[in-house]
Amino acid sequence: MAKKKKQPVFIHIGQQLTIEYIDAIYNELTEAFQKKVGIKMETLIEEIDLTGIQLLLFTRKKAEQENIDLDLKIKYSDNVRNLLSSTGFAELLP
Repeated sequence: MAKKKKQPVFIHIGQQLTIEYIDAIYNELTEAFQKKVGIKMETLIEEIDLTGIQLLLFTRKKAEQENIDLDLKIKYSDNVRNLLSSTGFAELLP
C-alpha cells in the first residue's frame, strides 16, 4: 500500500515580519519542520526588520537541509524592496 502524502502546511506571515510577530511564525515553522511536511508561505510584506530577514533565510536553509518542499510566494512593498536592495539582502531573499 502506498503511503499517503502529507499535505503541506500553510503558514500565515501577515504584512509585518518584525520581531513582535516572529515567535508565533517561528513556532509554526518548527512544528512543520518536525512533521516533515511541505511548507507554503504567501504574503505581501509591508514592514520587515533584521529578525524577519533572518527568519526567511533560516526557513530557506532549514528546508534545504531537511529536504522539505518550500513554496514561498512573498512580495515586498516598494519601501521594503528599497530597504532590502540598499542593505544587500535583496538577492538573498525570495
